Amino acid sequence: MISEEKIKLMTKIAIYESDKGKKDLEIARFHIRQYINIETIQALAINTVAFGMVLCLIMLLFMNTVVQIVERHGYGKYIFFILLLYLAFIIVQGLYARMRAKEQYEEALPRIRQYKKYLTKLYYMYELKEQPEEIKQEELEEKLEEEMNAETIEF
Repeated sequence: MISEEKIKLMTKIAIYESDKGKKDLEIARFHIRQYINIETIQALAINTVAFGMVLCLIMLLFMNTVVQIVERHGYGKYIFFILLLYLAFIIVQGLYARMRAKEQYEEALPRIRQYKKYLTKLYYMYELKEQPEEIKQEELEEKLEEEMNAETIEF
């Protein structure tokens, strides 16, 4: 028979999994450094493409000026200026991406720990269902404490 406490736990787990859990569980697959590096690389790739598109758009808008510069062979300083602008843009965006990824990871961590606690509690409730009530409660608390003291979040 399913107890009311098990139903409440399963409901909390289902609500979490359907809402913030999708993103949190995706984040939990990685160590913090891995997650930050992946997010930074993605952001840098996207920003590089965006910078290139904006540069092409600007060059199309000022096509006459670009053609005159190319005809005079005076485009070296412009290329240098564009590269400096690109480097500054990428550095700022990379730092912002790292900061944002770290915040996302740190915000998700307590929710993931709570989710794991609910799963562990539900698992041990099913595992201990044949034992007397006072022994069940003591064992459940011991096993939950043991699971929550672990350094990593494993599923």
